[in-house]
Amino acid sequence: MSSTMEPFLPVELEQEIFQTSALLYPDCIPRLLLVAHRVLVWIEPILYRVISLTGTEHSKLLLTFRTKPTDFLRTRVRHVFADIPGAASTFTVNQVLRRTTELQSLAVLSRTAPSVLDHLKPLRLQRLAIVLEPLFTEAGGTVDLTLPMFASLTHLDLFDPLLNLTDGGWTSKLSVLPALTHLALSRDCITSELDRVTTIFASCGERIRVFVLMDASGVQLGQRGEEVMFVDDERCVIMSLSSQEYRRDWEVGVWGGADFWVRAERFVAKKRRGEIEPKSRHWIIPEDGI
Repeated sequence: MSSTMEPFLPVELEQEIFQTSALLYPDCIPRLLLVAHRVLVWIEPILYRVISLTGTEHSKLLLTFRTKPTDFLRTRVRHVFADIPGAASTFTVNQVLRRTTELQSLAVLSRTAPSVLDHLKPLRLQRLAIVLEPLFTEAGGTVDLTLPMFASLTHLDLFDPLLNLTDGGWTSKLSVLPALTHLALSRDCITSELDRVTTIFASCGERIRVFVLMDASGVQLGQRGEEVMFVDDERCVIMSLSSQEYRRDWEVGVWGGADFWVRAERFVAKKRRGEIEPKSRHWIIPEDGI
């Protein structure tokens, strides 16, 4: 990194160029940090805006976290994604949430222990993706949707098994979430589970603008016939999303791109305008132009 290189452009313009480049091309941020010290000062906060913890990457990131002042992480980190197998998931998520108390969105695809709930409660997230029931096992398995941590949620992606969601009874109270407009559930291709989906959707109320059923089975939508049994409502969309595809979509979304929620919203809008044929179709095809 050069500390002596003089800028050829006005400093304000140079800063805007580098920060815009970092936002548009986040993968290039590590290389941009090496240009000059002033560039590091400008764009290092952008580097930590989005944190992704997967596989073995999380150990290195935790070490980096320990070198940063608490206020730096609290004011810089806005979006965290975690998909870590085994017991390391709970430990890592707890360590990160302790230091990132001003998050806007959090996605934790792996199961975590009830201790994570203590770090979630102070947060005022807008978007949450999680396996929810394991967090409440110490409370008898009953999810308490009245906790303040749920009050600001606009988007909720649940990765709990559908059987657990309906048998637990708490999903019948989703309508109490005052800001919730987007709900997604994950499922496999078991046809009998669609009755459970109908029950959950009916409990959401009219505030829900988009209801997505995330299908990770890998079967091409529209080729197995069971989708015709899906909820007969224009707000409902089935989307094929593996865990890898979900992560890519999540990253696109937090950087301002068109994630699966944006695509689902566009599909619903087209359906309301009568542009989707047949009307009973709940999944997107290339011809939709979405």
